[in-house]
Amino acid sequence: MVASVDLTPPRIIELFQQVDAQLCELTDRNHDVMIAGGAAVALLWDNRRITNDVDVVSEGMTPLLRSAIARVARDYDLEPGWFNDAAKLHAPALPVDNPIPVFDGERLRVYAVPARYALAMKLVSARDVDKWDIPALLSASDIETREEVYRLVQDAYPSQMKTIPAVTTYIIDQAWKAHQQSRVGSGE
Repeated sequence: MVASVDLTPPRIIELFQQVDAQLCELTDRNHDVMIAGGAAVALLWDNRRITNDVDVVSEGMTPLLRSAIARVARDYDLEPGWFNDAAKLHAPALPVDNPIPVFDGERLRVYAVPARYALAMKLVSARDVDKWDIPALLSASDIETREEVYRLVQDAYPSQMKTIPAVTTYIIDQAWKAHQQSRVGSGE
C-alpha cells in the first residue's frame, strides 16, 4: 500500500540523495531539474513547511530520471507522483535568471526558482494551501509595493492576467496587508 508522506526539508534532501544513487546505477549522465512549489518553499524560505510532492517546472524529466524516481517511490512506499513535472504546465512567463541550488549530487542537480517566480505561481493558483507560502515568498522577494505584486502577476501570466481576477486581487491585498504588518512588527 502506498502511503501519503509528509515531505519535510530533511526528508526531501534524503529522497534526492536516493534518486541520485539510483541514477548512478542507471547512467553516467547528469540530470538537472528546477523545482517550485511547496518543496522549494520548504527548502529555501520556510523550513517548517511540509509538502507532499516535488514540483518540477523545467525540462529534464528524462525516462532515466523518471525510472530512478519510480524506484525510490517503490522502495520508500511513496506516491508515484511524489516527484513530478505537472507544474510545468502552469509555469509563468518569467525568466529564471538565478536559479538557486538546493541539491548537488553525483548525477542529480536540483535548483529552485527564485522567490518572485514562486510567488507569481502561488498568487495565480489561488489555492487555499498556497496562502501559507505567500508571506514567506513576499518576505524573500525584493518587492517594495503592492503595485509591484500586481505587475509581477501580469508579467508572469500576460495572456491570463490582462484583468486580474477578483480572487487573485483579494489574495494579493490580504497578503500585502499581512506582509506590511509583519514588517512593522519586525522593525523593518
